[in-house]
Amino acid sequence: KFDMRIYALMTSCDPLRLYIYKDGLARFATIKYAKPSPSNVSKPRMHLTNYSINKTSNEFVHDDIAGSKRRLTAMNAWFCSQGLDVDKIWRDIEDVVIKTLISCHGVLKHSYQTCFPQHMSTGTVGSACFEILGFDIMLDSDLKPWLIEVNHSPSYHTDQEMDRDIKEGLLSDALDMVNLDALDRDKYVRSEKRRVHDRLTKQLQDKSRTRLKDDKSRTMLKDKSQTRSGLVTNSISEELALEIGRTDDGTGATCFLA
Repeated sequence: KFDMRIYALMTSCDPLRLYIYKDGLARFATIKYAKPSPSNVSKPRMHLTNYSINKTSNEFVHDDIAGSKRRLTAMNAWFCSQGLDVDKIWRDIEDVVIKTLISCHGVLKHSYQTCFPQHMSTGTVGSACFEILGFDIMLDSDLKPWLIEVNHSPSYHTDQEMDRDIKEGLLSDALDMVNLDALDRDKYVRSEKRRVHDRLTKQLQDKSRTRLKDDKSRTMLKDKSQTRSGLVTNSISEELALEIGRTDDGTGATCFLA
């Protein structure tokens, strides 16, 4: 029993752009597989292909071509030697990888647009990030591929020369594909500084407009208050004059009523 670690490089999620590395790892269980039964279900090295479980087994074979962990290119050669259609096997594997990412494309696209809104709004060519994914795929007896899991952060640990060759090649090709350039980083830093400056400037402008509106509102309230005070004063004066007129006793003296 074995599974295959397939490496996929996603350079863009909007639009979705994906590349599959044509080498990887095949990991074998160190005990010959038998259908699960009460007598063997407790034997993890029969049912699990994890390298971390099988590498300490006395049955683990260290050989890049026919060992318990071998290159996918070696597996391709074995498939050919058995008269199997290697191209169809890989087409089916690629189909699984593509459909898996399509199933979560909406979430990936939304997350990307949320994290890099300025990148989307400016129409910048290219992508702001990339991801190397590790797909664990198992072939059944009919050579149909089944997805076991997807690792969004696959291990780059190299405890064998074969691991080093495969993973160094993977990373080298990935960096070539995304076309990293030192100038791109400087450009991004300048763009971020400009975006922060524009955002702070807009905030200051908004505060200034708010303050101006508040000043106008206070001025209007003050004017209304003064106008209301004048009306009240005039009203009191008029009433007082009427009272004075009514209490004049004709002798020239004015009497104020309490």
